[in-house]
Amino acid sequence: ERSVNVSEPESLELTVSNLKPEETYSFRVVAYNEAGPGESSAPLRIATKPDLQVPSRVESLRALALSPTSIQVSWEPPSLPNGPVLGYRLLWTESPSGKEQSVEVSGLNYKMDGLNRFTEYTVRVMAINRYGPGTASESVSVTTQSD
Repeated sequence: ERSVNVSEPESLELTVSNLKPEETYSFRVVAYNEAGPGESSAPLRIATKPDLQVPSRVESLRALALSPTSIQVSWEPPSLPNGPVLGYRLLWTESPSGKEQSVEVSGLNYKMDGLNRFTEYTVRVMAINRYGPGTASESVSVTTQSD
């Protein structure tokens, strides 16, 4: 237990800092006057919020054209997942239209199907943990095969 004396007696609030994330703390208030301390308030239990730490970038993103209409994409998990990775979001942009699509993926690879022939696609992947999506990977460009 630690105590903090409020230097301005008229102040009715205090910010307590340097607490740990996702911990429960109990706070009490005691008023003092020249006769000494008064009765303690009932304890107020409050939990701090989690430290929002999304995953780092996925590693070793690779994309390989398998056919005129499909691309195989694979990657390695982030080096700093900051908790369990719940899945991945794969985003791809078609050139020159700039049309972007995305899909949620549970594993470390995905086969993109139904693509246009001899078209360049730019691919990115981001890991997702309980706090949300992390930083997107570097982009990789790949062109589907021609007939």
